[in-house]
Amino acid sequence: MRRLPIAIMSALALGAVCLTVGAEARPGDRLRARFAERIAAAEGSVPAVLPGTTLRYGNDPAQAITFWPAQQRPDAAKATAPLIVFVHGGGWSRGTAESGTGKWKEAHYPQSSYAFASIDYRLVPGATVEDEASDVAHALKALLDSAASLGIDKRRVVLMGHSAGAHLVALVGTDERYLKSAGLSFGDVAGVVPIDGAAYDVPAQMRDGPGIMQRTYGAAFGSDPA
Repeated sequence: MRRLPIAIMSALALGAVCLTVGAEARPGDRLRARFAERIAAAEGSVPAVLPGTTLRYGNDPAQAITFWPAQQRPDAAKATAPLIVFVHGGGWSRGTAESGTGKWKEAHYPQSSYAFASIDYRLVPGATVEDEASDVAHALKALLDSAASLGIDKRRVVLMGHSAGAHLVALVGTDERYLKSAGLSFGDVAGVVPIDGAAYDVPAQMRDGPGIMQRTYGAAFGSDPA
């Protein structure tokens, strides 16, 4: 008679262990694990990248561009290539083209017959967000001025940016004063690809966003709503 209670207790204990283990697994854990495996596999297969050419568009050390020409097909060796100009993120106050471009763009786009450029720009607090947008425009101007030697098709130029860089390319692509300050116009930009939309409504982010974002936006934009 003593074995039955022991058996029942063992079964209950085993069930409790199973429930505990099940409770530790969060929704989406399996999917996250699969994504992590894919990212690890992709990072292990990043293609070799040819060294980029450094160009300058101003006197400040941060006003620099790294450029990769399109790797043209043999039957299009003399053709000009469309250009993608990438602007890194970092909360307007940190980051570089080297750290913020990613591992694939400078390999993928040239291999797909696009010229690719990633720019550095002045950062807050040494510069304002308006200065940064102006830097994007002047970097574009420098690239277009060298279009013939770089093999760029001036009619097919796209601005692309991530995070704060997404905000800057969206700003340049919708407020023509920045392009005009560099002697350009909307006609010099065929498209804009902002990879992030958080900064489209800065006052809303500063009012309703999480604390870390409010501090980031406050450092970049100040407290004056204008």
